[in-house]
Amino acid sequence: MSECQNLTRHYDILLHMCKDYIDAFNSLYTIKSNTEEEIDKVYEKIKKNLLENKLFSPEEIIIQIQFACDYRIGYLRAYWEIFKKIYHEYGIKHDYDINPKFAFLLYKEYDFILDTGLLYEFNKMKYKKFTVDVFQENSINFAIMKDDVAKLIE
Repeated sequence: MSECQNLTRHYDILLHMCKDYIDAFNSLYTIKSNTEEEIDKVYEKIKKNLLENKLFSPEEIIIQIQFACDYRIGYLRAYWEIFKKIYHEYGIKHDYDINPKFAFLLYKEYDFILDTGLLYEFNKMKYKKFTVDVFQENSINFAIMKDDVAKLIE
């Protein structure tokens, strides 16, 4: 029994030591709004707890942002804004795979092509009129994303 208590105590100590790190990632993976305030809060947590402490490189954080966005596409605008802030402040090396969505948004906003192999994807995205506002405000998908039963029934 004491060995189990000892392990629990060590776990609690480690969890407490990594609290800021965990909070930064939790805020990244659970963005619930596309508002500027929410985006700034998440960015500041990431900057303070992960980037300035040199726990992660900007490239590693960008990869995590892209991964989170794949599962929370409704908040693409928030992830895109955080991506841009890191891109502007820290710069990133272009020697790793970037998500086609983010590569297209870079191309669209800055007329900058990271990978010419993605031109076919870019043309498809242009044709489909891909934007950071994935769901239109009065659509069924938007109502589902916001858990708005009243709008869904309308």
